[in-house]
Amino acid sequence: MGKRDKDFKIVPYEKNMNKTEQDEDEKIYLSGNEQRFYSRPLIDYDMALFLAPLEIAGAVMGVIIQILM
Repeated sequence: MGKRDKDFKIVPYEKNMNKTEQDEDEKIYLSGNEQRFYSRPLIDYDMALFLAPLEIAGAVMGVIIQILM
């Protein structure tokens, strides 16, 4: 469970859940009696693949600037 939509219904993290499963999941979440483990990844690999080359380029540019100064 996680964010709420514009109608303040809890939006499930798991995809492809039908309405009954969403309602049951929301009841369990709101009761606080059970922990839920989700299959979604904790690491956003798309963002990592986007940022890694920029980090490397910044490190290379920093070394070049340091050598020149």
